[in-house]
Amino acid sequence: MFENPTHPYTQALLSAVLSLRSRKKRVPLIGEPPSLLNPPEGCKYHPRCPLYLRKKSSLCEKAEPQIKEITNGHFVACHYYEKM
Repeated sequence: MFENPTHPYTQALLSAVLSLRSRKKRVPLIGEPPSLLNPPEGCKYHPRCPLYLRKKSSLCEKAEPQIKEITNGHFVACHYYEKM
């Protein structure tokens, strides 16, 4: 997950970690974290997901993404991870 984050929300969270060795571009997170008591429908992270905010996909809003193994032991639950 740390070496190759695939979900756009994870990429944004990890880009906020300061590093003296890397000059990675920071991916800003906009809005509030999703409620744990009343999570949104669809992908639980879509309200703050940079990819959703660009696409405004109703799929992200209505359908929870399936967990897919993209490489051995590396899983992602995102409708659009392949397009990043």
